[in-house]
Amino acid sequence: MGAFPPPLQQVFQAPRRPGMGTVGKPIKLLANYFEVEIPKMDVFHYEVDIKPDKCPAGEVVEYMVQHFKPQLFGDRKPVYDGKKNIYTVLALPIGSEKVDFEVTIPGEGKDRIFKVSIRWLSQGVLASAAGDSGQRATAGPLDSVQASGRSHAPPSLYEIPKMDVFHYEVDIKPDKCPRRVNREVVEYMVQHFKPQLFGDRKPVYDGKKNIYTVLALPIGSEKVQYTPVGRSFFSPPEGYYHPLGGGREVWFGFHQSVRPAMWKMMLNIDVSATAFYKAQPVIEFMCEVLDIRNIDEQPKTLTDSQRVRFTKEIKGLKVEVTHCGQMKRKYRLESGQTVECTVAQYFKQKYNLQLKYPHLPCLQVCNIVAGQRCIKKLTDNQTSTMIKATARSAPDRQEEISRLMKNANFNLDPYIQEFGIKVKDDMAEVTGRVLPAPILQYGGRNRAIATPNQGVWDMRGKQFYNGIEIKVWAIACFAPQKQCREEVLKNFTDQLRKISKDAGMPIQGQPCFCKYAQGADSVEPMFRHLKNSYAGLQLIIVILPGKTPVYAEVKRVGDTLLGMATQCVQVKNVVKTSPQTLSNLCLKINVKLGGINNILVPHQRSAVFQQPVIFLGADVTHPPAGDGKKPSITAVVGSMDAHPSRYCATVRVQRPRQEIIEDLSYMVRELLIQFYKSTRFKPTRIIFYRDGVPEGQLPQILHYELLAIRDACIKLEKDYQPGITYIVVQKRHHTRLFCADKSERIGKSGNIPAGTTVDTSITHPFEFDFYLCSHAGIQGTSRPSHYYVLWDDNRFTADELQILTYQLCHTYVRCTRSVSIPAPAYYARLVAFRARYHLVDKEHDRYGGSSDSNGRDPQALAKAVQIHHDTLRTIRPSHYYVLWDDNRFTADELQILTYQLCHTYVRCTRSVSIPAPAYYARLVAFRARYHLVDKEHDRYGGSSDSNGRDPQALAKAVQIHHDTLRTMRPGFGSAGKPIRLLANCFQVDIPQMDVYLYQVDITPEKCPRRVNREVVDSMVKHFKVTIFGDRRPVYDGKRSLYTANPLPVAAAGVDLDVTLPGEGGKDRPFKVSIKFISQVSWHTLHEVLTGHGTPDPIELDKPISTNPVHAVDVVLRHLPSIKYTPVGRSFFSSPEGYDHPLGGGREVWFGFHQSVRPAMWKMMLNIDVSATAFYKAQQVVRFMCEVLDIHNIDEQPRPLTDSHRVKFTKEIKGLKVELENGQTVERTVAQYFRDKYNLQLKYPHLPCLQVGQEQKHTYLPLEVCNIVAGQRCIKKLTDNQTSTMIKATARSAPDRQEEISRLVRSANYEADPFVQEFRFKVRDEMSQVTGRVLPPPMLQYGGRFHTGVEVKMWSIACFATQRQCREEILKGFTDQLRKISKDAGMPIQGQPCFCKYAQGADSVEPMFRHLKNSYAGLQLIIVILPGKTPVYAEVKRVGDTLLGMATQCVQVKNVVKTSPQTLSNLCLKINVKLGGINNILVPHQRPSVFQQPVIFLGADVTHPPAGDGKKPSIAAVVGSMDAHPSRYCATVRVQRPRQEVIQDLSSMVRELLIQFYKSTRYKPTRIIFYRDGVSEGQFRQVLYYELLAIREACISLEKDYQPGITYIVVQKRHHTRLFCADRNERVGRSGNIPAGTTVDTDITHPSEFDFYLCSHAGIQGTSRPSHYHVLWDDNCFTADDFQVLTYQLCHTYVRCTRSVSIPAPAYYAHLVAFRARYHLVDKEHDSKRVCVCVCVCVCVCVCVCVVCSNYVSTWRDRAWRRQPPSGLGGGSSSGYTWSEVYYYGLLCVCVCVCVCVCVCVCVRLALLECRVLEEEEEEEEEEEG
Repeated sequence: MGAFPPPLQQVFQAPRRPGMGTVGKPIKLLANYFEVEIPKMDVFHYEVDIKPDKCPAGEVVEYMVQHFKPQLFGDRKPVYDGKKNIYTVLALPIGSEKVDFEVTIPGEGKDRIFKVSIRWLSQGVLASAAGDSGQRATAGPLDSVQASGRSHAPPSLYEIPKMDVFHYEVDIKPDKCPRRVNREVVEYMVQHFKPQLFGDRKPVYDGKKNIYTVLALPIGSEKVQYTPVGRSFFSPPEGYYHPLGGGREVWFGFHQSVRPAMWKMMLNIDVSATAFYKAQPVIEFMCEVLDIRNIDEQPKTLTDSQRVRFTKEIKGLKVEVTHCGQMKRKYRLESGQTVECTVAQYFKQKYNLQLKYPHLPCLQVCNIVAGQRCIKKLTDNQTSTMIKATARSAPDRQEEISRLMKNANFNLDPYIQEFGIKVKDDMAEVTGRVLPAPILQYGGRNRAIATPNQGVWDMRGKQFYNGIEIKVWAIACFAPQKQCREEVLKNFTDQLRKISKDAGMPIQGQPCFCKYAQGADSVEPMFRHLKNSYAGLQLIIVILPGKTPVYAEVKRVGDTLLGMATQCVQVKNVVKTSPQTLSNLCLKINVKLGGINNILVPHQRSAVFQQPVIFLGADVTHPPAGDGKKPSITAVVGSMDAHPSRYCATVRVQRPRQEIIEDLSYMVRELLIQFYKSTRFKPTRIIFYRDGVPEGQLPQILHYELLAIRDACIKLEKDYQPGITYIVVQKRHHTRLFCADKSERIGKSGNIPAGTTVDTSITHPFEFDFYLCSHAGIQGTSRPSHYYVLWDDNRFTADELQILTYQLCHTYVRCTRSVSIPAPAYYARLVAFRARYHLVDKEHDRYGGSSDSNGRDPQALAKAVQIHHDTLRTIRPSHYYVLWDDNRFTADELQILTYQLCHTYVRCTRSVSIPAPAYYARLVAFRARYHLVDKEHDRYGGSSDSNGRDPQALAKAVQIHHDTLRTMRPGFGSAGKPIRLLANCFQVDIPQMDVYLYQVDITPEKCPRRVNREVVDSMVKHFKVTIFGDRRPVYDGKRSLYTANPLPVAAAGVDLDVTLPGEGGKDRPFKVSIKFISQVSWHTLHEVLTGHGTPDPIELDKPISTNPVHAVDVVLRHLPSIKYTPVGRSFFSSPEGYDHPLGGGREVWFGFHQSVRPAMWKMMLNIDVSATAFYKAQQVVRFMCEVLDIHNIDEQPRPLTDSHRVKFTKEIKGLKVELENGQTVERTVAQYFRDKYNLQLKYPHLPCLQVGQEQKHTYLPLEVCNIVAGQRCIKKLTDNQTSTMIKATARSAPDRQEEISRLVRSANYEADPFVQEFRFKVRDEMSQVTGRVLPPPMLQYGGRFHTGVEVKMWSIACFATQRQCREEILKGFTDQLRKISKDAGMPIQGQPCFCKYAQGADSVEPMFRHLKNSYAGLQLIIVILPGKTPVYAEVKRVGDTLLGMATQCVQVKNVVKTSPQTLSNLCLKINVKLGGINNILVPHQRPSVFQQPVIFLGADVTHPPAGDGKKPSIAAVVGSMDAHPSRYCATVRVQRPRQEVIQDLSSMVRELLIQFYKSTRYKPTRIIFYRDGVSEGQFRQVLYYELLAIREACISLEKDYQPGITYIVVQKRHHTRLFCADRNERVGRSGNIPAGTTVDTDITHPSEFDFYLCSHAGIQGTSRPSHYHVLWDDNCFTADDFQVLTYQLCHTYVRCTRSVSIPAPAYYAHLVAFRARYHLVDKEHDSKRVCVCVCVCVCVCVCVCVVCSNYVSTWRDRAWRRQPPSGLGGGSSSGYTWSEVYYYGLLCVCVCVCVCVCVCVCVRLALLECRVLEEEEEEEEEEEG
């Protein structure tokens, strides 16, 4: 529903007064109204417009009147309202034309200039305002009432004279100045133009655009003494002092308004009071806010909580500086250049002022500006103090108002005398009536009745009219057991049962459940347990410890979630109870359970009860002042019986500060249906009490809401037209009534009696309104309610409606007193207030929402406040509207047909809410998103099985077309504090022209880009005359060449021969083919940038691209690619004038990054400084010395060791080298260098280099080779090299900003011939961007951790040597760890059950298995590491994947020299690893996405190092497992190397969704997917396949499971940097932007949804904001919603107490993928090669020995047979001799020895190779980290 404009004409006229009431006892009263007599004259109304806007208008007008008094104002004294209206008695000499003035006001160091324009508007007759007060008012005199209602000087209580006034329009430039400035301008104008224009006239100005002139109308010279607030005026305290604490105090003043009454005008005067900020030094203000008694005893800086609290309080306040003498404010401390110094040094040098508190935040030389009203909510103590300071009895208030009038002294006021105005000093005398109190009937046997006395009655001896018997009830005590002991609870329940029995609502037996609980988180589980365990549970009594969020959670769960009756009781009322307290509890409980406490005695009821009547009450509650994001809440309640006693409620949320109830028609319709179900009657009369409507909105609201009520009736039945009475109830007014006779005063406060009503003298002249004070005032002065009857079909008499209203004020069931407004209106206010609790949801802590609900979906908000059906018992029917009917259905026919169709829905055995055809259409439209087809889904999408469905059919069910994969920007964010930024993006002006794209093919192929560029450059020069002419083509180094004008080549292309000079005088020939491809239009690019076209994907690295962005990029990169060494999108040059060696033959090269990006309305050139490591150009021998740490090669006479040789080979492999002496020939190395160069090699013992192709076996000595310059190092740097690199390249943000600006100036793009060729213009200034600093979320802890885990059994495994870590050091470490863990809420109990030293990775698994088998319930193993060691990888492999044991590694240096911060960080990690929760986002601050169950997924893919095509890529996906979100679960897969798309994403997401359901018992309705590490060129591919995979995972779980998916890519590897434009806004030593800075304009995509967010605080160097690109969004996030959600998720990373640079899900995914590399390193993998080698060698050795032994045995046998030993007989001629046997045996022994030597050599080589592989793996793992 859109905005509600006022009706074009007043369709509904308010009814005339039906007469005066007569019922009741007359009473003489005094009202704070003073009669005003008005002269018959005209006033002139002028409109004043002051520019600039938002300036002190009164000051401007005052200066204007003074300055232009001779020319314009003369003696006139205009009256100004502080906005745009000025009134004068005599017309100004300007006619009807607009007159412009320039008004100068002295400023602080500089005059302020304002432009004021005055225009005549109208001439109003003041006499008509008085004359028409007794008849129906017209639009004309209202202006006159306005002119008299506020004069230029509020302290004089003016009356409206009976004369004519003249109306002029005033226009003041600049616009939008505050009213104070406008007033000063007009005042100055009147004085300056007095002779020429104003003369003796005294114009009246309203502060906006209207001036009325009236002769001698007093202009308030005392205006500046008062501070206007609404229609009240306040002055600083003089003679009194009422501090409220917190830097606030009470200011007293008065309210003043003019009101038409019967036959006269009335001036309403009342005392008023409100809270202002105390004018004092900011230091004192801070002390009051933070409760610091003595600032001198506060030597330390403020804590974070104190700083946040103080910032929240002082934010938005005006302060003035005190160190500049008379200059009370100074906006700039120093003009000209600035120098860096501390604040204390600056004030010492500049002002010779020694700061007394340099450790405190800035503002200590400032004072709080006086006169600033406090609009923030007061604390409980401040509210109590305020009430005590302002509460006045009725006689005291009456006396004070009379004193105000006497001090005005109108009789001596010369202005009043001149105008003939008369204001009576006496209060208006009014005759009222005290209505008789109704009689209330109770139940029980005696059917007792109660007659209220002064609105109060006693229930003792009476029983409820209809009491409920309570049989099953429970108690949940959320107070600690110390506060509320069991015997106290027992006593409370006994007394409650006794009182309830006496009241006729017997509570039977003991509670079925009585337990203690703690925290709001335990409410829902406990209530669900009660609902499931105790059938028929009627009531839960909840005992609260005080003001606690438990109350909101109890009401949310009880009212909206489970539909259970709850009654909360404060523990103080349990400990110290009373019969009155228990009686009040019984009143509430009986009604909540459906009982009736009492009813109006039937015979006394009004005649309206003779027919069915429904009483409706309505109210709208709005968010706090200044909050435009929280919704307004509307509530409508309706009576459900004839007494009326029982009510039903409906609630809606709507746009903020919208007073009209937008959905009133449906709300009233629901209540009418429910009334019919309850009573079986259709109400014939509707009495509608509308609360909270200001008078200015009465016609507008009546128009729309009366139509809505009628519409609700017509929707039920066409001819259903009950009589409607619409009454507005107003409490926010300043009418007070006092007893004229002291004897009639009631109570200590001397108020008027309850039932006093007034409908004469001070009421409207002819419309139906009255005042009724229905309650007895206890403290202060009673405020009567004002009732305004705007519509009355029922034609009530005055007596009937007044009595009915008074009786309804006695039907409020929660106490035995009459209330100030009728019960329906009171209930509506309570329901709207209670609905805020329903927005605060633990599942809205989890999945619901909070009352803050910044920008939440209206449907979700409506759901959050929806009352459970068991509580509400109202069913919302469907609404059918027949727009066309050729078939001429009767009503019955169509209704029966529709009802039958609701039963034909085939997917369930229930009737549905709408007919089946409409239901199917809704499902088909929703499912259509999944019905696009792609045959490639099986290849890349997911599993081919998926529950047995055909893969092609499954693909058809979930395919998305490419053209749909674009998420447009939903708008721009507005949350946060604006901040001016500079971005390293430089605007590029591109002409609207076409360029020509040619394909270039160079043969031979696969030449480096450098060679390709040389070829093309030579080609352009060589064929300049025949082909290129004066054209300057640009080339991308691959296959794309662009020209500004077409080349004279055939369509088939042209082939050219190009020759480049080679080495040794040998030329290198190339063949170049040029072929025209297409025209590239930059007109299209302009259309895209301006939002009139659809962009193509940016693929800057594509060989042939027709994208115009690619053409722009090639033009700007062409010249730098020739001049510098390109690396990716950066350019580097060799070091000149600087030297930054890294060691190991490497050095730092500096350069710059350059890329072109489309932005909003323009193209941007992104320039950033860059640095990387290159190999130093030097001799290979020196390179080897640096790599091997050889200080002097001459002292190295021996050959390199095996390990040296392997290390050097690994480093030199792949590098380019060049000979010092030219060409080579095939010859031995020694011969060649001796014969050719007569060169004796200096280091013949060093190895040679194998160069060129491997099969040619070309070897060169090291000492004749040099490293070729310009070779980038892509290998991982060592720790020392990394440290040196960081020190050499780290720059603070201001330094980086200056260097980028210098780079752009030195680039001098205007002199670039290629840029000139294509008519580009590159601006030299950084882009100015307006960002926003998002508010940080609040984090909630528990006692310490939100959920701490108790560690009972733990152990220590120390892999450091005993020398490094002695036992007493270990003991001290464990003691400190236990102490810190206890403080953190994660107590580590006792000593470790196991504490042993170990050594080497091989001992990890046996030790861990021993621990797992020996110590049942072991929770944690703390592993102490000696430094960088493979033990860490083995610990994680065994602990994470093999045994499932929680481990925490600690470096030995942190054990020997520990600190509380280190131990606290350990506790953070340990608590989370054991299942605890460190902290959560404060529920009420969470974004709207938490309204429903939501899972946050993070995904990342890590790839093997560059050049390694064997190792796999690792994909990791993590998902949140709770609602905070704090706990996460991870899944990991390996996939093809360098494959960015997650191949098995479907099954991974499916696993996480199942795990989420197991953890929370909810199915997520939203999936937020943060994808890390995707480049822009892969957006479409990755989104296409991964979005399908996520949807497939959902469909595989349930066929109709279709949660909303939001897919976001998170990018960190970009070169966009943001800098503060204002130096004062820089943060930290590095001068970075504040954490929370977000940018979604200017430098972001022209149409798609992306933004930059710097969520962390930069510590070193320049902060890099993360770039978020929303590729898909089913959840329809607004920009603010998503940016705030992302920023908050950056605070949920649990391993430190800092926000991180990317959201926690993406961060965890990155960590998991990195950790998975450790899990792939198998303990057995290291020795695999060794084992194979040793086994083979041993087998060979055994075989040889067996064979040899067989031979020796054979030879011995033969020798035995030939010649047996002496003493034995026999022999044979055949066989060997013994000498032969000995000879062959010796030969076998030699063979065995050789085999063993070979085995040793093989084992040694295998071990060496294994060690090298191990080093390679460790370095690759570090590189991944």
